[in-house]
Amino acid sequence: MSLFGQIVDQVLEKTYPTNTLAPDDIIHVSCSGYLAPSPVEKMVSQKQWRKTTVTHSYHMGCYGSIPALRMATGFLAASYYGLGKPKQQIDIVHTEFLTLHVNLTSLAPRDILAMTLFGDGFIKYSIYPLKSFVSQKSSGLKVLALKEAIIPNSLAEMLWNLSSYNFEMILSKKIPFLIRDNILIFVEELMSEIGLEFAKEKDKIVFAIHPGGPKIIEFIQRSLKIAPEQVAFSHEILTQFGNMSSATLPYIWDKILSAKEIPSGTLVLSIAFGPGLTAAGAIMEKL
Repeated sequence: MSLFGQIVDQVLEKTYPTNTLAPDDIIHVSCSGYLAPSPVEKMVSQKQWRKTTVTHSYHMGCYGSIPALRMATGFLAASYYGLGKPKQQIDIVHTEFLTLHVNLTSLAPRDILAMTLFGDGFIKYSIYPLKSFVSQKSSGLKVLALKEAIIPNSLAEMLWNLSSYNFEMILSKKIPFLIRDNILIFVEELMSEIGLEFAKEKDKIVFAIHPGGPKIIEFIQRSLKIAPEQVAFSHEILTQFGNMSSATLPYIWDKILSAKEIPSGTLVLSIAFGPGLTAAGAIMEKL
């Protein structure tokens, strides 16, 4: 954890250089390092940002970006409905230092899987009120719907526990099959929240599927009956960086924003999973 703090201090120094304007809130997302005060609290203290609120969103693993979005949009919306002064910017910062949790004391198959699948990921992005964001004339993603659900009878299939030397990740072989059997109804319910039928819209959607592994992407693609090119960004990020836990979806979002072939108005459907077994999803529109 001491090393986690040192590395995250360096990351935050690059992310928030001198003269950076203070955001209203910073939501710190991680499942790989915990310190109190956290590196984000330490930075806010050193910068004397008296009006910046720090919130910690920890230990949710690969789906952690979706609850962070839910928090950020909730904080923003509440501020415009009489709860304090209206907020203008909420930052979400992911610090996933998963190399720390490689288990060198064991070469069991699950430990080898963790060593070869997981990578480190650090990223920051911001949430704004729609009107002020549009005035910036920048590309972004408009949040339309967020959903989380725990799949029944799946508690033992994904574990992220404390052990003597590291956080221990346990992934069951059943995970791809549980996802396969539950993903369609989850996505249909998510789409219904914005009044759309998935079957009618799916061919026009770009997907940001958290790449828990190649099989996860493959099983979801088959279950939803979507084309390989619709999940290409997930494969690209997995190949380039590995599974970066909560930071992975934001990396995929960044790729989608940078892709000139994806026009404004395109729906982006994000899916991720974590302990529970929890399914989390978001629908956003590229601006």
